[in-house]
Amino acid sequence: MVTVQIQRKVNIDLDKVLAQLKKKAVYVGIPKENSKRHDGEMTNASLLMIHSKGSPLRHLPARPVIEPAIEDETNKAKISRQLIAAANKGLNGDQAGFVAGLNAAGLQAQNVCREWFKNPKNGWEPLAPSTIQAKIRKYGKGKKVDTSSIVPLIDTGEMRKAITYVLRDA
Repeated sequence: MVTVQIQRKVNIDLDKVLAQLKKKAVYVGIPKENSKRHDGEMTNASLLMIHSKGSPLRHLPARPVIEPAIEDETNKAKISRQLIAAANKGLNGDQAGFVAGLNAAGLQAQNVCREWFKNPKNGWEPLAPSTIQAKIRKYGKGKKVDTSSIVPLIDTGEMRKAITYVLRDA
């Protein structure tokens, strides 16, 4: 048996490649252009911030979304795999593959944040019985409502759907 070892020389200017990698950033949240709501002056971004921090004045417990969703070990692993794949494309000189990989990572992060609203790992305080009754009156309109389908921070779904990612120059 003959074993052949093949080596390939690659000339890469590592500083140049790393500089290219640093030029792009993925942001997850509610960009200004996605922030307007149909039902008033309060923006989706403002609502998400209030709910993430809580409001003692309004008796709203903190129900954070973006940071804990991304930092969850399972979600972090999914997003990291996408970022590593993107970086590998960039290191191999594939700029289009690098950008596509960053977009894939952003989409993954967007999705885990949107899913966090219904993820039992979110640890959110349940809705008060008075809030559940108010939602039944508001959205039930005489119909029998399954109270298990009433989830904190989801009425119309506007705020959740507004969470997205953007790829920008860093």
